[in-house]
Amino acid sequence: MKTRLSLSLSFLLILSGCHLGLSPSDKVRHKLISQFIKKMEPFDLIALGRGGREIDGKIGSIGVTFKLHKVMSLAEAREYIVLATDCLLATVNSNPDNAKDFLEFPITAQSVDISIIGEPSPEAEDVVTNVSNMNGKILYRKADLLVSPVTSEEIQRETYEEAKLQVQNTLGDIPCSNKIDT
Repeated sequence: MKTRLSLSLSFLLILSGCHLGLSPSDKVRHKLISQFIKKMEPFDLIALGRGGREIDGKIGSIGVTFKLHKVMSLAEAREYIVLATDCLLATVNSNPDNAKDFLEFPITAQSVDISIIGEPSPEAEDVVTNVSNMNGKILYRKADLLVSPVTSEEIQRETYEEAKLQVQNTLGDIPCSNKIDT
């Protein structure tokens, strides 16, 4: 009886057009994000979520949200977001076979959505609790956890190119394989 019920349910799902699997571009995106997350582990970035946007069966954007159990200054937040963006771009763009799965290839910072959530510190002035790169624009925010509901204020905004130039001027090139010591 149990087998017949599950077979009937499966048959109904197939007839109704429900797809229990991922689309081909979703599979590629998940594979690339998994590779990228592994590259970020030495930097103590813990993946919280992943996603992206698909347009006409092709990947339009790719994104990950990370948690960092560390209080970040503005300079450190900039280094982490540039590192993560560069590593995701390198992960995708290093394989020309990925071109068929993306709307635009090679992808740029405009196709990347990355957020890094850091630790709050009520005592410190220069603290960034969230930094994100959305469509090539980086936004630095500080959350005030002492008020209810929690509020967040924008600290600074800049383009990815501006942030990358500042990091390169300070640290030089930031390859994905070297750990940032800040």
